[in-house]
Amino acid sequence: LAVQLFKNLVSYMGDRKSSKKPVLHAIKHIKLAINAPEELKDEAFIQVIRQITEHKDPSKANRGWNFLAIIASSFPPSVELYNSLINYLVDIIENNEDPLLVKRANYIAIRLMHTFESKRKLVPTEEEIKHIEEMKSIMFQIYFFSGASTSVPIESYTTVRDLKNMTMRKLKLNLSKIP
Repeated sequence: LAVQLFKNLVSYMGDRKSSKKPVLHAIKHIKLAINAPEELKDEAFIQVIRQITEHKDPSKANRGWNFLAIIASSFPPSVELYNSLINYLVDIIENNEDPLLVKRANYIAIRLMHTFESKRKLVPTEEEIKHIEEMKSIMFQIYFFSGASTSVPIESYTTVRDLKNMTMRKLKLNLSKIP
């Protein structure tokens, strides 16, 4: 399984030729790892870190950072590796001069924290993966009986309760009076 995870990673990054779209490699990777033992999940994270560290091709390294964001949004590592990954990302945030890399590291750290707190059971959709790659929220459209609608930004870790609260705030409804 670890070898297959690695093949999916390097195919997604473009370091290995493939006829499939990169997003399909990410989905296959997540399907293999999402319910796997903790050791295999840790291996998946370590493989990505190894591939992006001092990669010779900046565009492929960027793809690797995207892949790290995707898996950080999908499944958590062990507690030990989680702490190390957060420290690694904080070190990048505090000591790197590349604003895009700092933004990416911050984005990944936030997603990793949310995924660690509430483990997801489903593989993200292609649309969700596209938004993760672009570091953008998905705009969720809510329609009312009156025919009006509003939209709120959601993330993979947004719960129904979060969605309700965001919608109520946007509509300026008093949260304390609604059960």
